[in-house]
Amino acid sequence: MNLTLGETVNFSKREGERAIMIYKLEPTVGMIRTRAYIGQHLQLYCSAMGKIYLAYDKNSDYLDEYWASHQDVIHKLTHNTITELGEMRKELEDISRKQYAMDKEENELGVVCLACPIFDFRGSVDYSVSVSMSVYKLQELGIQFFLKEIAQTARDISFELGYFPSDS
Repeated sequence: MNLTLGETVNFSKREGERAIMIYKLEPTVGMIRTRAYIGQHLQLYCSAMGKIYLAYDKNSDYLDEYWASHQDVIHKLTHNTITELGEMRKELEDISRKQYAMDKEENELGVVCLACPIFDFRGSVDYSVSVSMSVYKLQELGIQFFLKEIAQTARDISFELGYFPSDS
């Protein structure tokens, strides 16, 4: 995926109330590098992979619990960061419907990230894969160019973990 898209590929695991970056591969060409690093703890509210975990949490009360217990942490990193619960609820509904999340310059201006869920054999989402790129690259090539590859990679890994979507 890194070679096909020419952008940074990230892989994270959910650990409680955070996402942990467990893999990152920078492109061999180009100038854009992200600040993320392997072992980094990512907040759920302001990263594409974090929003995947919030959207697919099986506990229907989790968002309210998370929001209440993280008020000291939830703040605007850029003017695009979502800090209102109602707005986040709408964002997560959209993520569940579309099956991908986007960090719209919410961590760093000029950088966007697209993430897809990875399902295990129980249908739980404990992993996510994403691609980070410049906002200009996304505008130039379009979201579908990136999503096609990210979604296929997420599906392939999900199937390897024993996940088979139900037809209902």
